[in-house]
Amino acid sequence: MGLSLYQQLCNLARMALGTGDSRDAAHPHTLAMDHLWKIALRANSTDVSMGAIQYLNSYYMGQQLQQEDDFVAKCMFHLSSAAERLITKKHTTDGEGTSTMCEEEPKEKTVDKLNIYEHMTEEAALQCIQRALLLLKTHLDTFKRRYAYHLRRWALAESGAWEGTCGGGGGGVRVTLQPAGAGPRASLALHHSDLVAHLRAHVHVWWEKQIQGEEGVTALSTDGPLRMITQGQELTIDYDERTLYDMGFKDNQLVFVSVGVGGRGAWAEWPSAQPAPARARLPTLLLLDPTYFHHLFTLMQALGQMKEPGANGEPVTHTKAQLLSRRVWDILQAVPLNPTLLEAFQNPTESKLPELLDPTSPQKLMYSLHIIDKLSSSNSGTPNVKENTVSTLSPLVTNEKSEEEKAAVENWNELFIKKGGLRLLYDIMMSGVLQRNDDSEWRQDCLALLLQLLCRIGTLPSTDPAQTPKLHPSLLSLMSVEETTERLISILCEAATLKEPTTYKTGFWGRAQVVQHAMRMCVWWARGGGDAVALAWSLRRAAPRLLLDDADPAVRREAGSALYRLCAGGEVAVLAPLLQLLLEHLPRAADMRPHPQPHHHHHHDVSIATFYQVVHHHAEEGKEPYGPACRDYFWLVCRLIDGLPEDFFKEGATSEDSGAPDLNELCEQIHSSLDKREIIERRTEPCTPDDGLYGQLSLLTHLVKHPLRFKMSEQGTRTLEMLVRGAPDNYMVLHNKLMEHHKPGYCLDAGPQSSYPWDYWPAEESRSECGYVGLTNLGATCYMASCMQHLYMMPQARAALLQADPAASRHSATLHEMQRMFAYLMESERKAYNPRSFCKVYQMDHQPLNTGEQKDMAEFFIDLVSKLEEMTPELKKLVKTLFCGVLSNNVVSLDCPHVSRTLEEFYTVRCQVADMRNLHQSLDEVTVKDTLEGDNCYTCSQCAAKVRAEKRACFKKLPRILCFNTMRYTFNMLTMLKEKVNTHFSFPMRLDMSGYVEKHLMPAQYQGKNK
Repeated sequence: MGLSLYQQLCNLARMALGTGDSRDAAHPHTLAMDHLWKIALRANSTDVSMGAIQYLNSYYMGQQLQQEDDFVAKCMFHLSSAAERLITKKHTTDGEGTSTMCEEEPKEKTVDKLNIYEHMTEEAALQCIQRALLLLKTHLDTFKRRYAYHLRRWALAESGAWEGTCGGGGGGVRVTLQPAGAGPRASLALHHSDLVAHLRAHVHVWWEKQIQGEEGVTALSTDGPLRMITQGQELTIDYDERTLYDMGFKDNQLVFVSVGVGGRGAWAEWPSAQPAPARARLPTLLLLDPTYFHHLFTLMQALGQMKEPGANGEPVTHTKAQLLSRRVWDILQAVPLNPTLLEAFQNPTESKLPELLDPTSPQKLMYSLHIIDKLSSSNSGTPNVKENTVSTLSPLVTNEKSEEEKAAVENWNELFIKKGGLRLLYDIMMSGVLQRNDDSEWRQDCLALLLQLLCRIGTLPSTDPAQTPKLHPSLLSLMSVEETTERLISILCEAATLKEPTTYKTGFWGRAQVVQHAMRMCVWWARGGGDAVALAWSLRRAAPRLLLDDADPAVRREAGSALYRLCAGGEVAVLAPLLQLLLEHLPRAADMRPHPQPHHHHHHDVSIATFYQVVHHHAEEGKEPYGPACRDYFWLVCRLIDGLPEDFFKEGATSEDSGAPDLNELCEQIHSSLDKREIIERRTEPCTPDDGLYGQLSLLTHLVKHPLRFKMSEQGTRTLEMLVRGAPDNYMVLHNKLMEHHKPGYCLDAGPQSSYPWDYWPAEESRSECGYVGLTNLGATCYMASCMQHLYMMPQARAALLQADPAASRHSATLHEMQRMFAYLMESERKAYNPRSFCKVYQMDHQPLNTGEQKDMAEFFIDLVSKLEEMTPELKKLVKTLFCGVLSNNVVSLDCPHVSRTLEEFYTVRCQVADMRNLHQSLDEVTVKDTLEGDNCYTCSQCAAKVRAEKRACFKKLPRILCFNTMRYTFNMLTMLKEKVNTHFSFPMRLDMSGYVEKHLMPAQYQGKNK
């Protein structure tokens, strides 16, 4: 309330006094806005702070970019002030000198900062930074949406095309433009995330080019706004800030374009209808000021270096500070590339490159590598475009330009290599400065991008994407076999180091990308001049840790695929040692289980195992859960086994001589492991794939494809021939079955066009993940299936039925089929049980159950309960215990003190459904009080006189299982047929019967009886 009142007062003061000069600190409006800034950044309440941030965004956006310089200056002032407080705190605690950030600012501003932030705690300073970054980011997002039309038009003017982007991310949408009247159609490629304002900008540029290309067309053709109509809806200017996805755009959607009549009218207030603002007032360009740009990097570096005490008292990276440093990077990504740095990289020199690529500051190095990534990739588009939404031109009309861009990129890559850029990147990798773990995840991100750039720039251009790229001679001349191999292996070993699973990941790159690019360099180097055998042998430390011990499925997947590519050349000298190394870890891989057991670990390991279980149960369907696993290990081993030549397994070639594995020994080892492996699948919980079991079976399948010694020996061949000759009938039966199965038209229903009359898919017919087995509906047997499932779900009823002796039962056939049904429901692996045999033996009204006739559920239940009571004395007692209740019918005389009470046993409670909303109303109807008077007076059994009385039914004793007979069927006297009542009737999740028992409904009579 206070904030809202203050905002209203600020609005009134602004209207009365005017905004004045924002640089005049004494102006009342300036003082009021400064106080709002303090509320937004330093308020104790988060809701108050968010409200003030929203007001500031609305206020500055409403000024039509007139005060953007003031907004950016205030944001950077508070960010740099809070960052300087963090740097001062680190300087006083660590004793390390850090240069100040704001040497160029006046002294009086420094005094103001000290007065505001000198006594602020570290947590409070981080909170101010978080809110200031949120304010700046939301302001930039609002600016890009509000002025999307002008930003896109500027980008199109600089690129020289209007066709838009086609994109390769799968989120593209192609729009067809149809001008009013005659005229050719045009195709426009955009993204689903593009705004309607972006589409409007493309359409305006296209329309202007159409007008300029036609002769005799005057300027009157463009009077009035352009109208865009698609699918019967006009895309007016108030839709400009909505995305094409929100508007329901589909691929190849048709948009009709015409010129509206009259002026812009009500649209004149929208930014898209106004003249383009001055570029000097754009906030994205204001942030490129050298002072502000330096402040952002200093803030990002200060946040990235912050530490906090860990669980053991040792300093660890500050999680919140790491997240905030990524928010600063997001702001840098929202603005264009720094023109000074971009110019320096576009025209590199040997003297400037070492300064631009300084590995001591991971944040600055990351930004420089980001610029190199843009310049060295042909898919990154023009890097100096002022809006990041325009990346590449449509390939339908820019094939020649695409070739020119590729040639320009190749020329820049050669220039970068010539000026020593590739050597500098290689030296940074070889120095190991990006492998230190004492910093944040920024170094890991830099290392991943650095390896990616080495793989891109350090390879020769190739037109065949399927061909393995060849390393550039400049890079090959730098790579030493021993040193480079040792460095790459150290990078992989560090990537394979187990991290704490509960650590929050803040980087946008991960260890999977480091492994991917490092292994890619290993593969390309091994194929293009490196020692592949030595490289494969050097991976003996990292390979098992990456394939088995790493908890990240992406890391294991990248390692497995890269090792397979390393051995895919077919060189036995590379494949055999790696396979022999992996097979040494086969027992450990075979012992892996999908569910870690917490009680087998110490206290610290228990928490990790529990974390793995939590992540596993919440993993997305179809994705491998987080935690160590052996799926990629077995995948790689199976393919390496298949990659060995057949002559490698000839009799007499032992593993000691040739490196080939002993297939018989492997088969025996897997057989022993499978024989001892316990069954860990659970029915009561969702079944988790056992990768160890599946991997061993797959490996065994791949092993038997190769010629075993027994199969190739003469004794084995003779033994197989004797088995076939000794049992010819088995062979003929199998042969006839196969011939009959492949005979066209075997199944009359399937027709002659189908040679496979049945479809067997165990996954669809197996027991459900919840652990229960269903009953097949034979037509109209849902009533029977529901009743049987209810009985089965009662433990006492299920146990008593299975223990009963059918020989001593009156209805022996029915009891036997019920026992069979319950046994299948308990132990079957099928999806459902077919109760056809039960329907044949069960008789109701002296007739077997007709599977095509619908019956009343209550009638069937009463008939079934009656038969259960007649079967055995034990079942009769059970039925009475579970389902039998007592109903009390009470008649209270109003003219005499007598009370009449009769008790009645019941198994079901009849509940009316017609004209009833829920079960409570129906129970109220059952226990309603009726007054007997007039001609309907009650004759007292003791007085023998006509007296007025009240009659009521109450529940005296409730059964353990209370069954309700919902009267869904009524008898129509006109048609003389039963009709079903289909009105809504609800049941509570939890039923309270205390309001319907005798103690509650008739307390006086209940107390008198107890006395």
